[in-house]
Amino acid sequence: MLQLKNHISKSGLPISGLLGIMELCEKNGEFLNNKYRDFKYRLEFFEQVPSKVLNTGNYDFHRDFHLVRELPTFYKDNSWYEALPGLQFSYAALLKIRELALKGTKKKDAIPNIEAFTEWMSKSLGLMLGIELKLAISVFGGRTAFRKMIGLDNDPVSAKKIKGSAWDIFHARYCLNNANISKHFGENISSYFVTNDYNLFGLLSKYSLTGIIDPRG
Repeated sequence: MLQLKNHISKSGLPISGLLGIMELCEKNGEFLNNKYRDFKYRLEFFEQVPSKVLNTGNYDFHRDFHLVRELPTFYKDNSWYEALPGLQFSYAALLKIRELALKGTKKKDAIPNIEAFTEWMSKSLGLMLGIELKLAISVFGGRTAFRKMIGLDNDPVSAKKIKGSAWDIFHARYCLNNANISKHFGENISSYFVTNDYNLFGLLSKYSLTGIIDPRG
């Protein structure tokens, strides 16, 4: 934690842990506002504590943190996935890839599976998801390392694993969309997405979006 604090201090770059916090505060499709507030307050405290004090360890959150502002309710507790359709779409797509893969991942199944997934996105989902399509092509094309992103070799399947992969893709898609993230922060931002997940990096390394057209002008 001290190394992270020193790195942030030297770089002068603002660090936003919003997306990571959001993931940690989701449980069974509901958003835990109390947990969200606790995380946010602790991060604010961490940012406020000088490095020399942090280095001594002579501090206590409950004793030293003073509430300056009350955080508003972030989302209604029972409308979590309605508020994040991008996450919902990605999760559904990963479940569909796994469903098709369970029917067969032999060489003869590759093209039919890819065609079935593409048709499902077009007709059932109503949109085409580039990152998820690359994942499907990787899985059906025999790149075994990508199977774990959809828990294909887990028995029984872990919904938590698939949901985690959906969150990773959601984080990446949001952070790589400069127009979207600039609107969020209210300033023109050129963002970078950093990950130590080699499979996720593989999906994103050749994934580019040259332009975004906002129909609202």
